[in-house]
Amino acid sequence: MKTPRCICTAALYLFLGRGLIGNVLSAINRNERELHVAVGDTGIVICPVETESVRENKIESIRWTKGSIRKFVGQRYEDGSSFCINERYSLDYNNPLTLVISNTELSDTELYVCRIRSTVSELHVFVGYVHFMVYELFVLSIHIQRGNDWEEVAETNSVINRTIGDDLRVRCNTVRQNSPIKLNWIEVNNTIRSNENAFTLSRDNEQTVITELMIKDVGFHNEGVYSCKASYGNSQQSLQQLSFSLKITMAKDAVVYSSISPSIVGRNLAKLMLDAIAVMVAVGLTLI
Repeated sequence: MKTPRCICTAALYLFLGRGLIGNVLSAINRNERELHVAVGDTGIVICPVETESVRENKIESIRWTKGSIRKFVGQRYEDGSSFCINERYSLDYNNPLTLVISNTELSDTELYVCRIRSTVSELHVFVGYVHFMVYELFVLSIHIQRGNDWEEVAETNSVINRTIGDDLRVRCNTVRQNSPIKLNWIEVNNTIRSNENAFTLSRDNEQTVITELMIKDVGFHNEGVYSCKASYGNSQQSLQQLSFSLKITMAKDAVVYSSISPSIVGRNLAKLMLDAIAVMVAVGLTLI
């Protein structure tokens, strides 16, 4: 007779367990952040938990780990004391949610996990995830094709002039390093979508990361600000950006037709003639 009760109890635990796992997974999705830091800089990693929930519960400890095997990084206790395995790692005394990584290295690129335990109950555990990415310093450059040569655009936000009907070809590149730097062209904060007249082309090799922007038969609708954006892998966060403004002009031999009505032109000419006659009469009366 005890078997059904055990089965019901097991089923109840399984149901509660699934509910708890579901809450944890949803919390993981909410409490996930991304941070990019250049090699040698200081990384300020803040545990992305719901701060209101943390304020409502007294913190017993904050434990930091990294990587898929959850390697221990450091831990902070209720009395404010802390311990870290590496002298480059420290836990901010004034901000208990902050892990400071000094003199960052490429090997610091990992998934960092912060686990906050409350003194209220064993169930009050908050988990946050930070994708910490360290990249090597790099320099972007933009070159524009003029005939068979490539001319560097020396300053960002420079103006590039093109005559209507011309073709435009611009190259953005940087030296390839160990960091997975990706280059993309954007126009006024929108990614350029390839079509029959405008398209982008990535031509990476062992030494260089290259992306080209090509617009055929440019028109006034192509005017605007174009930017080459460098990002870390598939991240949307911009690490560095160079821009130029495209200005379209008419050809020198183009015929410009006036849109002004002939009647308006005639009235303006008549008014000018009357004004001139009035001036002549006034001058003549003055001489008399």
